[in-house]
Amino acid sequence: MKKALRRIIKILKYTLVVLLGLLFLLLLLLGRSFVQFKLFYNETLAGKNSLESALRFVEARNFNGAEAAVKEAETNFSGALDKLTPVRDNWLIKNSGLFNSQVDDLAYLDQSGLLLSQVLGRGLEIARPLNEILSATNNKNFSEYSPADKNKIIKTIYEAEPEIINLKTDLDAAALSLNKIPKFSVLYPVYPKIKDLKDKLKEGQDILDTATPLIRLTPVLMGYPDSSRFLLLLQNNDELRPSGGFLGTYGTLEVNSGEIKNLVTEDTYHLDMPVQDKLSLAPPAVLKKYLKVDKWFLRDANWSPDWPTSARTIQSIYKEELRLLNQPAPDFTGVVAITPDFIADLISLTGPITVKGQTYNKDNFQTLLQYNVEVAYKQDNISSWDRKEIINDIMLELKNRLFNLPLARSRDLLTLLNRNLERKNILVFFNDNNYENLITDLNWSGVVKKAPADYLMVVDANLAAFKSDSVMTKNIAYTVGSSDSKSNLAAELKLFYRHNGGFDWRTTKYRSYTRVYVPKGSKLINISGEEDNTLNVYDDPDLDKTVIAFFMTVEPGAEKEIKINYELPEYIKNLAEAGNYALYIQKQPGRRTNQLTVNLNLRGSLSKYSTDLLTDQSFNLGK
Repeated sequence: MKKALRRIIKILKYTLVVLLGLLFLLLLLLGRSFVQFKLFYNETLAGKNSLESALRFVEARNFNGAEAAVKEAETNFSGALDKLTPVRDNWLIKNSGLFNSQVDDLAYLDQSGLLLSQVLGRGLEIARPLNEILSATNNKNFSEYSPADKNKIIKTIYEAEPEIINLKTDLDAAALSLNKIPKFSVLYPVYPKIKDLKDKLKEGQDILDTATPLIRLTPVLMGYPDSSRFLLLLQNNDELRPSGGFLGTYGTLEVNSGEIKNLVTEDTYHLDMPVQDKLSLAPPAVLKKYLKVDKWFLRDANWSPDWPTSARTIQSIYKEELRLLNQPAPDFTGVVAITPDFIADLISLTGPITVKGQTYNKDNFQTLLQYNVEVAYKQDNISSWDRKEIINDIMLELKNRLFNLPLARSRDLLTLLNRNLERKNILVFFNDNNYENLITDLNWSGVVKKAPADYLMVVDANLAAFKSDSVMTKNIAYTVGSSDSKSNLAAELKLFYRHNGGFDWRTTKYRSYTRVYVPKGSKLINISGEEDNTLNVYDDPDLDKTVIAFFMTVEPGAEKEIKINYELPEYIKNLAEAGNYALYIQKQPGRRTNQLTVNLNLRGSLSKYSTDLLTDQSFNLGK
């Protein structure tokens, strides 16, 4: 026993000697590198402190102090990276994948710090002139600025576009460097702080993603350097039409250097009624059949779900009606259509507004306004011709409230605008192709997409059903799978409607001419639930889609399910077999879809999705 113990002790001694020898050799090989590591650490810590100081100076609006601290941070981070160069040349580190990767992680961290310092420096260059204007005017609300100061602010923002693009590039590069750092590395003890920095970077990227395109649109949206004039349309999506809602109100909006020079709205019937005996435009056959109209008036002009197409038609009919009234037709920069959902969102930002003794808030705006223009005007002895004058009063009050928001709320306003553009509560069309192409790239144009694979868009048109869309529950269920009898993929679409209202001044039997847009070349197998003798299946060459159209009704308190089975084109089957199936479901502007369910039974695998349709949705099943 003692002999064995002595042998173990002897082995341990030799092992310890070997380990000490290896440690000595390691220290000998890394000796100079340890010194460099210490210098690297000191420079990095100094850079971090300088960057934090710069941010504190920015919060205090001390731009001179911030610029000095940023330059110091850049010097620190650059110096730290220089300290890593001789470390990389160390024989042991150069030939050890483990050590080399740890040095890489340190370099990624410092590269991020250097890039963030440069981003902040460029940001200060953009912010300084704005700060000078704001400081000189004691941080007034935007409406309180003189036209000259407004012009300076817009000019500064407009000219900052190239630098903001550079900021975005550097932020992306900083985020890329941080994302290269694994959780378990030499930086593990500070990884929570690195993760926090990643989150803040993502927030900054999102802000720039929102702001950059709006800055590119600054000249035309703010009327700089020349005035912009828009045809403004209010689409009531409680009476849903293909591009968003019934066109009950129109107006003109003129903007110059950030100031609204003119904002006037009118009842659409004020333009339609005086020309009813003069107009000779024939309406689409569906409108003639279900609305019993022989002429195509402005109020029904948004018949295409493709907003650019409807916007052009709207302008054409508008100008024709003005011509018949012997009135000059203005040249519009573009057409802007909004739904009450957008106005309600603005009220949630400004707070409730009171007009003629009634308070409108986010929740009651649409219903209360409809009541006033459909019912209450009679009690108030207002003529039917003037019943929508209250809309002008509301728009004026809302404009004043928005222009008196503190500039600190600008970010909230930008977020709100972006959200409503994505949800198609705002549709914009520009007659200038450059601007139109820009908003198309941003997915703000309301164009019906030419999807390369599977596609679906359900378009309802409320025809003489009052404001019944306000009480409808609508669900969409879409299933794709292999067909037993067909070689191509089979699609099943279920459209569910429930009428939660009754018969009153606002709601009645729901009547919709519904068009389902699917990939061109799709073949209908069967359909159920539609009204007899109303089915029409055709190809729309302009939108590159096959359309399954029909009329349907839902009684108050009742439910209706439309079930459509169709075969998808062969090219979609080939994409699915190659593992490249993709589905794009486009939202009809103004349509409130309560639930979207998608079941994809492809290549022996079932994928299920349940989501909303507040915005367009994409589903990709790649390899």
